[in-house]
Amino acid sequence: MPFPFVSITSPSNGATFSSGASVTIAANASDPDGSVTKVDFYANGTLIGTDTSSPYSINWTIGSGTYALTSKATDNAGAATTSGSVSVTGQSGSASSMSVAAIVTGTASAGAGSKYGLATVTVKDNLGNPVSNATVSGTFSGTFSETRSGTTGANGTVNIMTAASAKGALTVDFCVNSVTHSTLAYNASQNSITCTGAASSNISSSSVQNIESSTSLPDAAVIQAYPNPLRGTLYLKVNLPEISQVQITLYDMRGVTIEQVPATALPAGSHILKFDKQLKDSGLYLIKVRVNDQDYQIRYVNLN
Repeated sequence: MPFPFVSITSPSNGATFSSGASVTIAANASDPDGSVTKVDFYANGTLIGTDTSSPYSINWTIGSGTYALTSKATDNAGAATTSGSVSVTGQSGSASSMSVAAIVTGTASAGAGSKYGLATVTVKDNLGNPVSNATVSGTFSGTFSETRSGTTGANGTVNIMTAASAKGALTVDFCVNSVTHSTLAYNASQNSITCTGAASSNISSSSVQNIESSTSLPDAAVIQAYPNPLRGTLYLKVNLPEISQVQITLYDMRGVTIEQVPATALPAGSHILKFDKQLKDSGLYLIKVRVNDQDYQIRYVNLN
């Protein structure tokens, strides 16, 4: 007798939520020779809900700690199958900051063969929950050159569209400039991504590009690197109180220089530098950023 198929589709494995939050658990279920009569949902082996019609889902209030979620599908012949487990964690305390979790670019029809540029931005808080009512401002590049903004919905995402449209093969890139919220601070250093695509201007190296600048002046130079650990592109956020000579050097932990970018003058303000040096080996690396006569050192882990 064939058994039904079942798998949990949401939330994703490793997801984190605030303790007390309502979590939607969804599953796909089917039966090759009959019909699915119900799907039971479990947390750490305890039944937490049942759905008898597709699409199969329940809402569950998560507590503090880590939970193994599973689902069990039962068909019209009484045969049952249990899905693989998905691990989720409930964290106590209130969220204090937010960051950009994802940026997806594309196009939307403008009619008559023209298309708008489109960027879908997802914002989450430091507990991993989607942030609603966050205002995201960013700049399109590629075919379009516009700064646009929008507000996230309940799922933490916002679709930002260009005002202009174009025909033909389009290149749509987008950089987040700022995210504001009534209660949460924007922590750009925790962004999973800040910009998509290529950079707008080089700073004397094929692997380092200045992809964002603003004229907001900090009190002193501040250097941040993200994401860390890294797999792919490293971003350096450089805040300068005045026009400065900036030199970037990449070392391995033996002190061997891998690449050095000659000192380049950057204006006062905030800059995000995209470091595209591809490293073959996983391990610990050191970025040294010299701002005039002051050195700033950042260790990061490269995952290959």
